[in-house]
Amino acid sequence: MMYQVERRDGYWLYLEERDRAEAEEACKALEIALRANQMRWGLSAPPDLRLVIMTGWWSYIMAAAPLGYKISLILSYPLYARRVARTWKVAGGWQNRYFRRQVVGIKPPRLLEAADRSLGKQVYVQVEDMTEKMRHMVYHEVTHACTSRLNLPAWLNEGLAMITVDKIAGWQTVQGATVEKLGLSPTVMKGRVVRSVDPQMLVPYYVRGYWITRYYDETQPGLLGRLLGRYLGRAAIETTLARAVGLTREQFWNEIEGKVKAYFLN
Repeated sequence: MMYQVERRDGYWLYLEERDRAEAEEACKALEIALRANQMRWGLSAPPDLRLVIMTGWWSYIMAAAPLGYKISLILSYPLYARRVARTWKVAGGWQNRYFRRQVVGIKPPRLLEAADRSLGKQVYVQVEDMTEKMRHMVYHEVTHACTSRLNLPAWLNEGLAMITVDKIAGWQTVQGATVEKLGLSPTVMKGRVVRSVDPQMLVPYYVRGYWITRYYDETQPGLLGRLLGRYLGRAAIETTLARAVGLTREQFWNEIEGKVKAYFLN
């Protein structure tokens, strides 16, 4: 399946004609998200940004990949196909980086409606309007595209995207009761991205990312923006965040969730 490709102001759009109306809504959301990330976090728009209204996982992967990557993706297909196919069933949006090129993929509302939303129902306030849900997905994935070059810790990478959605939408999109889950799971996501589709891993990951990031945003004004202003790497970022609340990095994961939980529940 081939997408139509159109040049927009500052990015490229890939779509099927039947999804044109929804694609226009996604483009508006992308432009809102770029402005919000600049104003809120000082993050610049990626220099080579592609938006794919994705209707299949393989067509998405191949659509905006540079030629060299396409060859590599074809040759390595058996290594990732099964995992990506599983993820496709639950995903509403994706973000990939090919050198300097950032690709954001969003399912149109007709496919969001058909997706497995069991994971999202454990974390997010449910949005019944799938066009509005698509907008939230765009805000989220565009934030990932803006932070991709910074090599953030996985939990912070996700948390920034989640609270950015809140800021743009104007309401808390994560269920308030999820704060109670802090401190109940030993899972710590130490990498930049998480590839698991296991809800037992992903729910604590999303919850941790959202509430800890929001805690710092509310209690340490300007700190997150300063950390995003230049490349620091995961270790330096977590060390700085730990020191800001009187902890060492070694103490961070033993104590931070208790601090965050106490802040939001008291």
